[in-house]
Amino acid sequence: MDRLYGINLIAVLIDAYENQEFSGRLIHPWSAEAIPFASCMELMTKMEALYDAWDYPEAAQGMRVFIRHRSDAAPRAFVSEKRLTELSKEQTPRDIWGERGRLASIFVRTEMRQHASWQGVAAWIEGDRSFAFSSTLELFRAIDQSVSAQ
Repeated sequence: MDRLYGINLIAVLIDAYENQEFSGRLIHPWSAEAIPFASCMELMTKMEALYDAWDYPEAAQGMRVFIRHRSDAAPRAFVSEKRLTELSKEQTPRDIWGERGRLASIFVRTEMRQHASWQGVAAWIEGDRSFAFSSTLELFRAIDQSVSAQ
């Protein structure tokens, strides 16, 4: 299996699986801190929050807002560089490929966020296979299958 590379590589480390729900840690090259999650939904929410904070991959759709606050009245200034790109210039990413979950380790590189979903490539280390996903549901089904196969 080929090693995945990408500025926004995330490792989903599964440590427990009970009642068809997995929990574990989320890590990425830009922080030494692990982000714990207790459910599939929490994992998805935390990954989406990271992508939003990084502004990478850029979301094709945004939340609709009907009421503008005075502080938001001015349009957002054009941002020439993405936040994650700026971060990559300021610090060196750490190598996360040695990290493992107790049950499964899945490395995810989301390439696009279109049609209110994610598209990209993931690698399941213990199963020694990589797979492309065209939706968030497809990714999480593959994660669930990798964990339940253990």
